[in-house]
Amino acid sequence: MVEARYIDNAQAAQAAAEMQERIPTLIPPHVEMIHPHFDHYVRQELETLIGPQSAYRHGIRVYTTLDPNLQTAAEQLVAEFRPHLAN
Repeated sequence: MVEARYIDNAQAAQAAAEMQERIPTLIPPHVEMIHPHFDHYVRQELETLIGPQSAYRHGIRVYTTLDPNLQTAAEQLVAEFRPHLAN
């Protein structure tokens, strides 16, 4: 619109600033992750399927097949036997 001389540079800057104020900043909710690799994978899949705006704005509940007790036990076993596996 500036090039067509409908508005001047100051009006264009003001309009851009007003538009920036109206665009919400998406901030993913802070969630403590017990199994971060799996959590990140699920988050990426969710964003791919429905987009980040829908994933973070609508309070979606996601149910997965991860058994947290079994996962924790497996991680503890790996940590315990890792020194023996390296040799």
